[in-house]
Amino acid sequence: MDPKERSWIFESVGGYFAPAEDLSKLSPTRQEKLLMRDLIYAFSGVPSTHISADIKVEEIADLSPEEMTKIRFKIDDGFTSVFRTLANELLPMIGHYISVQGFIDLSKMTPRYERTCLALANSMDNIMQQYHDLQSNLETELSENKLDLQKLVQQIRPWLPTMEIFATIAVDVRHLKLSSSQLLSMLEDRYQEQKSKSKSDVKERLGQMLEYTSRNYMKMVQQWTQKGMVNDATQEFFIEDLNPATGSCWYSYWKTRYCLHTNRLPNFLLQQAEIILLAGKYFNILRQCNVTITPMNTLLTYSPKDMTHLEIIRNSYELPAKKLKDYLFKDHQLVMHLRNLRDFCLLQENKFANDLLESSRQYMKNKVYQLKSDKMDGFLEKILEFLDDDFGVFLEMQLKNIDVMTQLNGMEPSNGGNENFAIDPLDFHNSNGYEALALHYEVNWPVSLVINSQRLEQVQLLHRVIFFLLYVKGELEAMKPIANSRSYRLRERMLKSILSVEQYMTMDIIQPQWVELIATVNRASNIDEVLSAFKRTLDQCVQLCLFAGVVYVRSIFTLGTICLNYCDSLSSEPGCHEFNRCVAEYDENFESMLVGILDLVREFAKTVVKCGKDNDRVSESSRQLLLRLESIDKDLEAKSFC
Repeated sequence: MDPKERSWIFESVGGYFAPAEDLSKLSPTRQEKLLMRDLIYAFSGVPSTHISADIKVEEIADLSPEEMTKIRFKIDDGFTSVFRTLANELLPMIGHYISVQGFIDLSKMTPRYERTCLALANSMDNIMQQYHDLQSNLETELSENKLDLQKLVQQIRPWLPTMEIFATIAVDVRHLKLSSSQLLSMLEDRYQEQKSKSKSDVKERLGQMLEYTSRNYMKMVQQWTQKGMVNDATQEFFIEDLNPATGSCWYSYWKTRYCLHTNRLPNFLLQQAEIILLAGKYFNILRQCNVTITPMNTLLTYSPKDMTHLEIIRNSYELPAKKLKDYLFKDHQLVMHLRNLRDFCLLQENKFANDLLESSRQYMKNKVYQLKSDKMDGFLEKILEFLDDDFGVFLEMQLKNIDVMTQLNGMEPSNGGNENFAIDPLDFHNSNGYEALALHYEVNWPVSLVINSQRLEQVQLLHRVIFFLLYVKGELEAMKPIANSRSYRLRERMLKSILSVEQYMTMDIIQPQWVELIATVNRASNIDEVLSAFKRTLDQCVQLCLFAGVVYVRSIFTLGTICLNYCDSLSSEPGCHEFNRCVAEYDENFESMLVGILDLVREFAKTVVKCGKDNDRVSESSRQLLLRLESIDKDLEAKSFC
């Protein structure tokens, strides 16, 4: 038989073939030496006369992982059974070596391989050098008659699990066409699988391979987190800068500038994805604001044996995040802006709220389409003239084209834009001005990073409800019913109810929440703590003030509308039949709506407790509102008795 027909090795390894020998005529010593020679050759890619595979070895490197496990190698039956039994456990090493070396050679010759894949091949090649050194030592010992088969097996055996894992990695990379992040995640998984096993040498080699292979990716992470730069010509990094040349300085631009490709993120960086993104983003924001910052220049690598990379990434993020917070505090007076949102937009500054209401109350009775923007601006300008506050320039009046319920419905993701609550903007155009008025706080960049459109919409939502309640309160106070008459007592109940809801929102919820916000913001160490605190405050204010429900808000507006209609309808003479019947009807309607609101609040509290969401805070707020509303009749009875 032509020796080439028995070859099971790549042609690239050379054309050396050992001469065939009649094993039956060899002594055990000679057989052992011949088998050791063939094994050393086979384990290092050199053809062997007496070891064969049940498949052409040229095809091994192209097999799938499943097919690889089915390959069988056989030692010539001419060797004694003792020798064959001793060497059989190592025969899988042959196929593993072919797969590993084939992957290394192919990756070096194929330009299409990504940098991370090339790094993997180079890492394997470096580690395999230790194996090649072992092979060279075995050959030397064999030539010097210092080696026996048992010793050879003992020295090769520790490499078998390593070569097996390397082979599966090589086959997976070739067949699955893994991306850089998938490849790194796979290496991480293989390393974690070995953590609980006793073969520390396998784990050590996998750790070395992962650390070396991840260097290119971690270098991109370092450039981004420490300089805000993306150098990714091969599109391996998980952050893509969509508008690097645009000089815009608006919140919406910075919110959408960077595209995140989570499929390009290795598993071992998943939990750090957010701060990695923010580190580079904040560097670029500071750069755009012409703020000088000395970046870190710390080598960032990944080693699965320790978590040093976590500290470096955290420090890289903290530097620009803290610098941006300090810049907003010192140069842009962010804390004062937050206070002004509470005082003006949420109507917590009593003089401003009273002046705004008194100056615009009559005008706001007009329909929305009748209102003029210059007229409303005049109201605001006149009020701000008497306020000693430089931040009044950021305030402006707006008319919303949707009602509060529709606005709230659009802010609740769970509703999915429920059209049952929506009012057509054209219909709302015929509503009164007091239903559409909203104060807007227009800030410049970079303050809009914190006081952005999402937060301002929440502020406006609360403002619209509070302003409506104050407007109803003003109309009720302007009534002049006869003392201790039924109309007087109904007016008092209405006034107490509206005041209870308004004071619950402002005094029980917004005021303490804002005090807590300012304290938290002043303690914050970076900008994200500020952003988180502001979002949390407004989320809780919306939830606790409005019980996060369109039905509740609609009920409050219906209650207020009953009060306003009652004020408008009392044109008859007191004591006449029509007057008394009118008062009785409004009394009944008001009582029914108030009872419905009390039931809504009680039901909401029960639902929250069952769901286990913020039990203490929400339940307490529900009790506060219930106590205010339930005490109305008691207060009126005591007042009447006196």
